Amino acid sequence: SQEGSFSMEGDIEKVLCKVITQPTVTGEKMVIKIVKSSSGFTLESLGFTGSDADIVYRHLRRQKGIVFVGGEKDSGVTTCLYTFLDLLSDSQKSIATLESPVEYRLGNISQIQVEGDTGNTYESGLSSLIKNDTDIVMVGDANKGETLDALIRTVNTGMYVLAGIEGKSTLQMLRDISRKSQFEDSGVGDVSLIISTKLVYKLSENKEQYFLTKKDIGALQKQADLAKVHRHLVVDRVIREELDWEHIPFYRNKAKKVKHTDRTAVYEVLPVTETLKGAIRAKKTARELEKIAYTGDTMSAFENGIYKAVAGIISLEDVLDNF
Repeated sequence: SQEGSFSMEGDIEKVLCKVITQPTVTGEKMVIKIVKSSSGFTLESLGFTGSDADIVYRHLRRQKGIVFVGGEKDSGVTTCLYTFLDLLSDSQKSIATLESPVEYRLGNISQIQVEGDTGNTYESGLSSLIKNDTDIVMVGDANKGETLDALIRTVNTGMYVLAGIEGKSTLQMLRDISRKSQFEDSGVGDVSLIISTKLVYKLSENKEQYFLTKKDIGALQKQADLAKVHRHLVVDRVIREELDWEHIPFYRNKAKKVKHTDRTAVYEVLPVTETLKGAIRAKKTARELEKIAYTGDTMSAFENGIYKAVAGIISLEDVLDNF
């Protein structure tokens, strides 16, 4: 198979067309994916809500350490990273990307294609950028142990690093980073923020309101801290504080069959604290890590999904199916 891309600009917006071809016994099969340009995206338009958006903005302003964004294939990782770069864009800063392939064209940013026939690797690209006094770098794929080690060496020079990684959850990705890196003690030590993303279909405009039964609420309570979700909903003025879960409306599509056209992301935004880093180094169990990670107001992806279901953006059924 082969991959390539080209852009088109209309009266309203610019789009990127990603072309993938695959030889078959009856001829060449071609798929064209049309995606919006990342220019002008905000965290809110990507689906970051309330305190999650505040956490990301705060870390981007600090420009310290490594920020990982991860998910499964086609989960919005690249769009998320490009939006972060858009927010960080500054004529006084030297910003570069290492990608395979380069998916969007970005202004005022040096984009370098690696792997394939280029003769460049992520590791050699990072080494070159260190010599060129780059301030910020985005690495599209940091799944290999060698790339992770190169990232750690890079961030120790003072460069700010954004990186994409595969994984289903933030904690799983952190454990993988610690396991793959030869710098076991510092593998997670330089990580300041890790984000998981998963795309879910949005509800149509033709939707109806309904309420959960006590049984439904009890089932949710076993998987989520509903008091925490309630606090977020109140602070963000999605619901009134006096509403309890039996009187909080949820939404679903009125039609039995809906042709879905638009998706939004459900996120887990996890600041990587010193306590959490120590627990990962000590190889604590998944349950112990969860207790540390979700202390305070940090919402899990499942809890973020419930938040978005109450906000009428996605259905609770999709949240239960995907998380």
